[in-house]
Amino acid sequence: MTQNLTQAGADNAQMKSMNMMMKYVFPLSILVIARSYPAGLAIYWAGGQAIQIFLNIRMNKIRKEMREKAEHDKLVARAEKELKRRLNATSKLKGNR
Repeated sequence: MTQNLTQAGADNAQMKSMNMMMKYVFPLSILVIARSYPAGLAIYWAGGQAIQIFLNIRMNKIRKEMREKAEHDKLVARAEKELKRRLNATSKLKGNR
């Protein structure tokens, strides 16, 4: 959600690189660091990362579906409005004859 609220321009390219690093490098670095900690902590971290990955994938799918539905609803509303306009114009023409 915060990605949509960012500034455009040069900051955008830097933000994309930072987001990519946080998305891929940080989870891997946690797993590398976890090798030197007790197994329970490493399993906890790895499990948390797996759950987070699943939730991100699922939420992205839900957001995409919501965005597509909103776009579809907009198109339907626009088409209905245009149809009403054309029907009114046609009825006015028939009324003038």
